[in-house]
Amino acid sequence: MPLSAPAASVPSASAGFPHRRPPSNRPLLERGASSAHVAVTRVVDHPGGKVERFLADGSRLILFKNATSKRIFADGLVVVSFPNGDRKHTEPDGRVLYFYAQADTTHTTDPDGTQLYEFANQQVEMHYGDGRKSIYFADGTVKHIQPDGTEEARFPDGTVQRTGPGADAHEQRAR
Repeated sequence: MPLSAPAASVPSASAGFPHRRPPSNRPLLERGASSAHVAVTRVVDHPGGKVERFLADGSRLILFKNATSKRIFADGLVVVSFPNGDRKHTEPDGRVLYFYAQADTTHTTDPDGTQLYEFANQQVEMHYGDGRKSIYFADGTVKHIQPDGTEEARFPDGTVQRTGPGADAHEQRAR
């Protein structure tokens, strides 16, 4: 049911949510992608087929029998590459980035528990530790979901739609 009041006069169910799309973490996955041009200073063969290479830049490259590799950088970055193309980065600050190759999706978990999902269709989702979620769609629509199930959708044309247990169901179009 459309309301005649301007959008700013209606209390927002999305208070505390960012209204801008978060920046992509995908460029962070490029770090540590290759060790091809780093000299090997020592090689250690471990039981079970694991091989550890010590590299001139201070990093170590561990090659597993199942074709998984793990590179541990001197600054604490750990990059695991899986045979299916997936990659996992664990940053020194505790942030974990996981790239799912088949789905072309990146999942980032920050030390505070916030999770960022970046999908191939340009959809981005933020999941917060307190149960809130923000979904940013490629068409500019933004949806905020509260832990109680209350949802607020803001469409590119200015329409705001609120539904769920914590909101009166209504639509409003900005003038």
